[in-house]
Amino acid sequence: MFKSKYTLWIIAFLILTCLYNIFSIVQIEFNTVSLYSFKKFTIECGTIYDLLSNNVDFTTNKNLSMNRSICVNQAVVTLSTSVLSIIFLTFLFSYAYKIFKTKDDYEDMNTLLAILRRRNK
Repeated sequence: MFKSKYTLWIIAFLILTCLYNIFSIVQIEFNTVSLYSFKKFTIECGTIYDLLSNNVDFTTNKNLSMNRSICVNQAVVTLSTSVLSIIFLTFLFSYAYKIFKTKDDYEDMNTLLAILRRRNK
């Protein structure tokens, strides 16, 4: 599994993606269905920092004021999952790095043994 440096690059990319997710804008999407139409509504709440520090003015938009608790809950969930993902990926990166540094460069002996067995018969 850890035979190439690409594993380390992929884990580093996932860590950067989690960091980007922390600083992105929180959005809520609602899908409505009727007999004749399908509509998708999107409400932009703001950044996680603004929502958790209470810097968002919820009185300017009626839809935003109705969904205030949903916006804050979405920000908390996004922040907690991103932090847990970063912690897990950091440990995984350090483990993969240790394995990659300590692995021995050896050749597979199965092919050599198969050649020798054929030769002895």
